[in-house]
Amino acid sequence: ALERIIDVDPNDTTTYYVRVYQVGSECVSTDSITLNVCPIPVVDSVTLSEYYICDGGQVTITAHVSNTTGVLADTTYFYTWFRNGIEIPDVHGNSFIESPLTVDQDVTTYTYTAIVHQIESGCNSLPVSADILTVYRNPIPVIDGDQYVCEMNNVYLITYTDTTSINVGELHYQWYINGELRDNLGFGMGDSRYFAEHLYHRTEPYVFTVEVTRGNGCSRFSDPFNVYVEARPLVEITATETNICTGGSVTLTANLENYHHNDLIFQWYKDSVTRDNEIYGATQYTYTTD
Repeated sequence: ALERIIDVDPNDTTTYYVRVYQVGSECVSTDSITLNVCPIPVVDSVTLSEYYICDGGQVTITAHVSNTTGVLADTTYFYTWFRNGIEIPDVHGNSFIESPLTVDQDVTTYTYTAIVHQIESGCNSLPVSADILTVYRNPIPVIDGDQYVCEMNNVYLITYTDTTSINVGELHYQWYINGELRDNLGFGMGDSRYFAEHLYHRTEPYVFTVEVTRGNGCSRFSDPFNVYVEARPLVEITATETNICTGGSVTLTANLENYHHNDLIFQWYKDSVTRDNEIYGATQYTYTTD
């Protein structure tokens, strides 16, 4: 090696020397340099704290690295992370937390991959991926039923739950009124999509919600559903006259206290309250006889 520039390929940390000799004057100069050969870091594995989570749940992703000994063992390592092949910005540690969501509200899988870099040497590991993370959608419950109920009747409600995603196990239901858990055992319903209970009249609505949980633990609350339990209307009939001549007519009025006529349906009858005795067309709160 008698040239000014040489290429070297050391396998271990090596010190190189150079001696420069000037012919004629016989002047000599020497110098040395040490090249540190650093082992390439290795990502042994990438692990997840959970491999099955619900929509919006948390998972911790961790890269386990080895082969970081040598003269630069105490230097900084820099990580590049990928989610389904796309680099995750601003995440450069060996571990981080994510809350991945389903795509199009369907079951979604994610693969996390890590590459570790040794900054001083520029050495990079090979990419290593974790086992697949599966994210299940949460159920989407909707309450349906009569929102206006007479206090003498029972409240009956039903829950409709989406069926577009994979249903992992059966569904479980917990019913709440104004945030208070109800056992739903008044009519033996219990853990059921159906709810039944007798409730008393009050001015404010009863606010129902239901929490639906899939067999895999994914759950969601429904939107609130208001039920108004109305007091039984007390009606009194008054007449413009109670004694009339043959062929005369009289106006009858159904009087109700604290009720709005727009919320009520009227039907007048003659002799008795039976279908055969309905007076055709007499569906207002007043009725004038023929």
